[in-house]
Amino acid sequence: MIALTALKYMILSSTVTTLIFGVIFLFLSHQENALFMRIWGLCWIIYFIMFTMDVAHLGAYHISHSYILLKQIFSLSTAFLFLYGTYLFFHLKMSYIIKALTLLFFGSVLISFWFYNVYELLLIPNVLFSTVLVAWAGCIFYIYTWTQNIPEKYLLCFLIILWSICSNNFTFLLPRLELSTFNYFASLLILHVTIIFLLIVYFKKIYYLLTKQETRFRMLVENATEHIFLYDYIKQCFAYISPSAEDIFGYSVSELKKDSAKFLQHLNPADKQKMDCLLKEPVTQSSMETFQVIKEYAQPVWCEIHYTPILDDDGTTVSLEWILRDISAKKKIEEELKETENMKRELLEDIAHEIRTPVTLIKGYAESILNDVISPSAVHSYLKSIYSKAELLNTLVNDFMQASYFTSQTMEFRFYEVNAKQFMEDMISQCEYHIAQSGITPVCESYIPEDIIIVVDKSRIEQVFSNLVANALRYAGELATVLISVTASERALEQKNSYITMDGVSSGEIVVKIVDSGMGIAQEDLPHIFQRKYRGKNASARSGSGLGLFISKQIITQHSGRIWAKNEPNSGAAFYFTLPYYLEGEEEEDFMDI
Repeated sequence: MIALTALKYMILSSTVTTLIFGVIFLFLSHQENALFMRIWGLCWIIYFIMFTMDVAHLGAYHISHSYILLKQIFSLSTAFLFLYGTYLFFHLKMSYIIKALTLLFFGSVLISFWFYNVYELLLIPNVLFSTVLVAWAGCIFYIYTWTQNIPEKYLLCFLIILWSICSNNFTFLLPRLELSTFNYFASLLILHVTIIFLLIVYFKKIYYLLTKQETRFRMLVENATEHIFLYDYIKQCFAYISPSAEDIFGYSVSELKKDSAKFLQHLNPADKQKMDCLLKEPVTQSSMETFQVIKEYAQPVWCEIHYTPILDDDGTTVSLEWILRDISAKKKIEEELKETENMKRELLEDIAHEIRTPVTLIKGYAESILNDVISPSAVHSYLKSIYSKAELLNTLVNDFMQASYFTSQTMEFRFYEVNAKQFMEDMISQCEYHIAQSGITPVCESYIPEDIIIVVDKSRIEQVFSNLVANALRYAGELATVLISVTASERALEQKNSYITMDGVSSGEIVVKIVDSGMGIAQEDLPHIFQRKYRGKNASARSGSGLGLFISKQIITQHSGRIWAKNEPNSGAAFYFTLPYYLEGEEEEDFMDI
């Protein structure tokens, strides 16, 4: 009797291990929010209750009908719960047939409480069904996988099937003490080993999923356009840096991790101080910063970082996570937009400034006529002045529009082949009339052969003549002369920069010279007179938009020509421009739209 009591306590102490395993599984289910772990934990707790009840009947020669039925309910419950947890572990859906059969056998056991004959009839099918449920769970571990085959999984499959056989046959052995004792110890041992291997497989699966998730996250981070940084405030170094950041800072990830000062090396002093404070003094809230990385022999890189502090349980910042973006393209667009806005503002300012004087004069002349302030004989003179100022306004507006077209690269050209001699004589004739009408003496010379052609947009070249002549008239002075000289030269081929145009190599160049007899151009103004809106140091005393020479240079450049200015000895300023020409017969007649 004493030996039996000691044996019961020994077996009972072993069954407590099953309860401990159940508590462990419930704890893990709470930590991982895993339903299958909660179901398995409940399964082990029911097994503990069932084993405890069996220990109480250990060695008994009379087993009650109620005990056997209750034992069958516990056995069927644990078998179903373990199988259901296994389905959830592999993310599978349990068949409705299994659920229906389990309910049917549960009903048969409950009916057996009142009908003993049913118990005798269904006892063996119930035991076999419980065994099949547990054995099927073992087969699931063999059949299904998570792309990782480990030896523990196959051994677990064998243990579950062995456990299903041992855990449901001890009812028939209880009257034989020596056999029931062996059966209990064998069942407990197999169950505990099965649970241990189940934990091993579970933790290996968790480790595999975490490793796979980490690999995917690393691939995502390393292939993203943004660059991820993690700075450890405790160790005062970077814990993680995206490999793609090496191209920005010029150092490898290992070098940046080893020496965080290299991160600041290519920053300007202001940005370096700002980022140094960010790395040395822990921050408490998310924010963003911008800085510029300037490396020798490389384009500067604008960077934008969005950082977030990582806090411990005490609320202390232990590390800093940030996302770095290359915003160089964005900055370039912003600068271009800013430049465009400045150009629009400057254009409006230019228009307002330039048209103010002509409009004021037109208004004054018109008011004088309307108010009969002037004599009738002077009306014609005033109307002539009004017309002249209106023409000036028209010229100013055209200059502004054309300067805008050149700036935006939307100016349209229509090139045609024309006879050089005829075209130049037409231009000289028009300029001669214009100069004479201004009360200035024109001097015109033309030395162009009959057999050469030029490819030009006639209206644009006419505009160049008009701009240069207007400029000469503006600065020629009273009782002066304006010289226009047009010659054809073959020396272009002998120069270092021979003409290579859109149509090939030209035969030579036509040189147009326009000289006034004024005071000339200040030496410091010569390098800048073809710049947009540049009018020289005495420009404030002159009229004009400051765009005529700029427009002329753009037009001549589009014609593959050159334009320059210099001061002529014993004369005023001289403006030159050239156009490439071809001998007739070298090119077929055609035209081009640009």
